[in-house]
Amino acid sequence: MKITFLIGNGFDVSVGIESSYSKFYEWYCKQPSILKYINDFKTNIQRDMNQNVPDEEKTWADFEVGLGKYTAEFTAEQVSQFLDCYEDAQNGIVEYLKGQEAKCDVSAISESSLSEFANTVLNFYQELPDLERIAVNAVCNDVKNDDREMSFVSFNYTGILEEILKRLPTTTLKKWKNGNNDHACKLNTNVIHVHGTISEFPIIGVDGDGQIVNKELLSTPQFREIMIKAECVNALGRLWHRQAEELISKSRIVCVFGMSLGETDAKWWRKLAQWLKADGNRHIVVYWYDRNPPNGVSVRKQLEGKNNVIEKLLSYSQLADKEKDTIKNRIHVIINTSKFLRIPKSEIVKEEQEDIAPVQEGALV
Repeated sequence: MKITFLIGNGFDVSVGIESSYSKFYEWYCKQPSILKYINDFKTNIQRDMNQNVPDEEKTWADFEVGLGKYTAEFTAEQVSQFLDCYEDAQNGIVEYLKGQEAKCDVSAISESSLSEFANTVLNFYQELPDLERIAVNAVCNDVKNDDREMSFVSFNYTGILEEILKRLPTTTLKKWKNGNNDHACKLNTNVIHVHGTISEFPIIGVDGDGQIVNKELLSTPQFREIMIKAECVNALGRLWHRQAEELISKSRIVCVFGMSLGETDAKWWRKLAQWLKADGNRHIVVYWYDRNPPNGVSVRKQLEGKNNVIEKLLSYSQLADKEKDTIKNRIHVIINTSKFLRIPKSEIVKEEQEDIAPVQEGALV
């Protein structure tokens, strides 16, 4: 039986990497450029960050949506200038995240913290309310004649997750007998990065044509293959999306951690809704971060917090309301986990932190 974890930026932040969009933008907009239209691009980012919601609530999905909107500032003849802005931001992301990764030392993590990390993977449903925990546990225990494989799909560009997975002690993994056969839980340390890594084509962009404001640019050479993420992966000849889709299709349970459920990844939320609809034995567990979480007293706020997450996930699904109602009870929400995939920051982040070198214009990625 396969259980798959979709991992977003919230994981990197939780282990001490300052990789939130708000942190990146603060650094990126200070980097000098000799090109006026790139400086204008950074000014636009700063203006966008000052509008509507506080900086700390802006996500990478907001940045990608902003890229799609920013196409309105260019004509078809100026598409190369837009792509220069895109590439400058891409280079900036690489340099910034390299600096953040350099601050981390996975080898310094204690054995006890690694064991606890592994334990939370194996018991990923423990923070669910009783009835939901029993339901998810029943799905896990229903398949006793097969090994349990835990796999990871990352929407991050960093490699910290796989470094931690490779250090986990295999002695903590669950084992059981079914008749005369031995079975066990296995951790797949080969993480699928659906949008590349800082060393191999980190992809930023949108989900589809609808998120590009200036439709005129869609017919220009290379624009679609750069800005629309699925098309970019295909143009690069990589199997990242296909591998992740196949893994999800074969899974009985999918967990989503550290993701904002943003519209520029709508493809994946549609995929999960269809996947859930296709089999009544499938479940989704969403670990959700809320800056103003329910206080554990108000029933109304507790239910609203959970239902808001479910509604957001299903808003991309294109399912009819009756179809949504049939699968809602198999979407489980854990708000502000205190345990899952936790590593103490004091164990992984180096005390002495070096400054990040400014991004060099035109640097190769």
